[in-house]
Amino acid sequence: MPQTDPETRMKGYLKKIAAGPRLSKDLTEEE
Repeated sequence: MPQTDPETRMKGYLKKIAAGPRLSKDLTEEE
């Protein structure tokens, strides 16, 4: 697994949000 750079993490967040707010909601509820 590559190191998590701030930029990569940001891209991941954007991808998650773009994937669908529903998924993000589920993740936040689970946490």
